[in-house]
Amino acid sequence: MSEGSPLLRTSTGLEAGKTVIYVRGEIDASTSSLLEAAIRRAMVGARHIVVDLSAVSFLDSAGLVVLISALSILEERGDELVLRSPSERVRRTLEITHLNERFALDPVAPGSGRRV
Repeated sequence: MSEGSPLLRTSTGLEAGKTVIYVRGEIDASTSSLLEAAIRRAMVGARHIVVDLSAVSFLDSAGLVVLISALSILEERGDELVLRSPSERVRRTLEITHLNERFALDPVAPGSGRRV
């Protein structure tokens, strides 16, 4: 299933028993609700969620709030949220905010995720 706007697209799939949310575009105040909706749908029944950020060109504080909120909910349930292959720009945002220390990062090479 693929959903989105001209600035952000999401789709969801399964890989090795984990729910993967593939994200493409910019995550900001105008698009973060699309990411939030995709994560909330995935959280129904999923114990392991991977958010593939390899095709995300921009992530601002609104996107970070969505990811932090989802991480908190999943951790409280004993489940996991992993960020896969953040683009260089997104990785830098995570480093500047020290959230790279809070999130589990999957070392899969950038660009290896499914296109959205």
